[in-house]
Amino acid sequence: MEYSVVVVSYNQCSFLYRCLQSVKAEIKRSGREGETIVVDNNSSDASVEVARQLGAQVYCSETNLGFAAANNIGLSLSQGRFVMLLNSDAALFPGSLTALAEVLDGDPEMGAVGGLEVRPNGLIARTWWPYPNLWRDALALLGTPFSGNVLLKSRNIKRFPAIIITSVLPGYCIMLKRDVLDQVGGLDGSLFFYGEDVEWSWRIGKAGWRMAVVRDAPVLHIGRASSAGINSSRRHYLLAKGRLNLYRKHRSERDARIYFYILVLSVLFQSMLSFLLYPYPPARRFSAGKRTLLRMLFLGTKALS
Repeated sequence: MEYSVVVVSYNQCSFLYRCLQSVKAEIKRSGREGETIVVDNNSSDASVEVARQLGAQVYCSETNLGFAAANNIGLSLSQGRFVMLLNSDAALFPGSLTALAEVLDGDPEMGAVGGLEVRPNGLIARTWWPYPNLWRDALALLGTPFSGNVLLKSRNIKRFPAIIITSVLPGYCIMLKRDVLDQVGGLDGSLFFYGEDVEWSWRIGKAGWRMAVVRDAPVLHIGRASSAGINSSRRHYLLAKGRLNLYRKHRSERDARIYFYILVLSVLFQSMLSFLLYPYPPARRFSAGKRTLLRMLFLGTKALS
């Protein structure tokens, strides 16, 4: 078995259909044997029927396990020499599957690769970043370009190398060698959503493997469609939990506490700023959201620790 593609689904059957169609076409185009594994997190729509219709092996969970735990089930069922995690709101462009595998095959030190993220508007998302540190995270909390939301025009992408070495791969599309999976294990199942890809990348790097984004392996990614049911406050809370988990596991308890204080101060600052603009309806909504996030952070301190 050459390829195993694992897709987690949760009430996104229209996106899932396009995703699985692209995977099916890419496996056929490669001329190699492959399998598609869909782990459904108790969807109430037609996701399971769509997956079975397109020939995927389907595992149905009775509850919403979250992104990491569901992907780990798919990883445990996989048999391919190359294993890919692909979001249900992503789709492979022609030739991308083979291009990713060729980079892994061509470099014995390359452990995992990701595709070039193409947004629906044609812009390219910059997804290659160094490991997180407190300085960059502090800047990101203030909304600087270090937040990871940099978009590039497609004509500018050729100035980057064909293989863009990175320390972190985004979870929407990661392909890795079977040897790497056997060595480092799956995602951190304690994280429900967000941060698990950064933590996994960290372990892969610490194990001595290189990672890269492959410029000539474009992958369409809608973005946030997989987390459409998560409100803004909870999304930021889960992001914070994932980052604190990362610092605690791979840095130190001291760094985790410093990040928590930076996070709280940034939320307080943004709340005060929105309070000054409170007469305006968008500012009122923003202020209410930040107050909710603060409550979640302090009430969830035990969970975060």
